[in-house]
Amino acid sequence: MSSLAIAAAAFLAPVSAASAAVSTGTMSHHSVAHAVGSCTATGGLVNGSFDIANSSSIAVPSAAFGWQTTATDGKVETWNSGQSGVAAYDGTRFLEMNANMAANIYQDITTTPGQTLTISFAHRGRSGVDTVKVFATSGGKSGNVNNATLLGTYADGNTAWGAYKMSYTVPARQTSTELVFQSYAWVGSASYGNFLDAVQVQTCTGSATAPVAPTAVPASLTANTTTSASVTWQDPTTDGGSAITGYTVTATPGGATCTADGSANSCTVTGLATGTTYTFSVVATNAIGNSTASSASANFTTP
Repeated sequence: MSSLAIAAAAFLAPVSAASAAVSTGTMSHHSVAHAVGSCTATGGLVNGSFDIANSSSIAVPSAAFGWQTTATDGKVETWNSGQSGVAAYDGTRFLEMNANMAANIYQDITTTPGQTLTISFAHRGRSGVDTVKVFATSGGKSGNVNNATLLGTYADGNTAWGAYKMSYTVPARQTSTELVFQSYAWVGSASYGNFLDAVQVQTCTGSATAPVAPTAVPASLTANTTTSASVTWQDPTTDGGSAITGYTVTATPGGATCTADGSANSCTVTGLATGTTYTFSVVATNAIGNSTASSASANFTTP
């Protein structure tokens, strides 16, 4: 593995940029300052990380599970973190939307007309690139997305979690809102696909903003193969009033990427070409949105 240490200071509110040193080893994780403004859980969403589950991996969920399914057998499927080599994005378990069949997963929450919700989640494919659609509609629809508001369509492969967020403004007189995740496309059998984790519904107030660009500094090669690079960054100096939920590193040329959750300090970009000069940039993400890309790192040439 090609280990590039990019110390990226992600400034999520106007602060003075301090010089960042290049790390050639494991970087320690420090606490992130929480600026004025905040995002707060709202609506009473239950079990967003699917850690409350029946002992059986495929079963009709208990009331404590919180989520319901449109599957005709009424069953959902949860995985333990690390099962078949897949670590949960958050917590100890995650959901496979395609249990015995493809289905919609939904939950009703309490909402206030006119409020803007920030909805975030993590998604991953199982056998290849799987696709999920996310909808919001009035409560009591039992997962039916006819006339629902499509919040987004998201496709991810089976090597890493994708982390996403979107906004939804609650319509007039809608005091109950149903959040629906639809298994839209999958690879192989309809009983395989669309991992889901870390669902959150928040309202964000005060001066919380999307991050500004992280700052990339020259990289240091510590070990290498010919087709991958491990990129390491520093914690953000402040989170802009909304906790950091993820980072994305992008290689130029080619656009190869890797992603990491907000508690991580590194990820590995794979699929690089041999004998090619690359730079790397880092994007920080919080519940409000994504930063612009950092300035490019120093040039790095694969062997």
